[in-house]
Amino acid sequence: MASEAIKTRAVYGFYFRWGGADGWIATRLWRDIVGYLHSFQCELRGRLRFSQSTQKKCIPINDLEEVLPMKKAIVALASVACMWSSFAQSAPSVPEITKQIVRSVTGYANAISCPGVKVEPKQIAALVPYKSIDDRLDAKYAVLWTGDIGCAGGSGTVGTNLSIVTVSTGDSYVVDPLQSSPVIQFESPVRGVERIVGNTRDSLILEGVEYGSNDPNCCPSIKVRFTLRVDEKGNWKTVEKKTMPVKK
Repeated sequence: MASEAIKTRAVYGFYFRWGGADGWIATRLWRDIVGYLHSFQCELRGRLRFSQSTQKKCIPINDLEEVLPMKKAIVALASVACMWSSFAQSAPSVPEITKQIVRSVTGYANAISCPGVKVEPKQIAALVPYKSIDDRLDAKYAVLWTGDIGCAGGSGTVGTNLSIVTVSTGDSYVVDPLQSSPVIQFESPVRGVERIVGNTRDSLILEGVEYGSNDPNCCPSIKVRFTLRVDEKGNWKTVEKKTMPVKK
């Protein structure tokens, strides 16, 4: 089967793999397309046809009908080639990316904490979004999730944690444990983050409720908005915090 695939690629000059988004069109196919398009240019200039000689000259023709069938064929070929190239270079849809990220982080979180952790799309921040095959290896997503790492079972051991997801070969969505809780420090001033307000490639703007001086363990009461920035070691530090006005 493998030898047949190699043989097919050698004959037709192009290769494409579904699912992995690793696609390319070989130079042989592109060379043919460019040559044929050059012939159209010749034809439009003076009803000329591309010569297959090494000089690549444009020579006159007497019968325009000889060119028209070839013109239609090449337009179709160029359209197919562009379609394949575009598909090969595009990233998956945002819903598909989100689905894969949720799946990866859910598995990771439930493996290192008490079971039952759920991850939702609203807990994902695209630090470096996956937009095309060219930037796939640079893509990075921060995902917040609430759980008890190590499943200690204490009243104060559940909190918000962070996982970093990258995209690897074959569109594999992988949690990087060296950039994620509990290896890195996620220094949130609140035990539970309620909302992701915004982000940049190295910062997160979040909202939550922190404890006042007289608040019981169950019930923090001061709503705050704060910014965390990642340092050179991958730790997320609070760089700004402000108290939000109380809604009446």
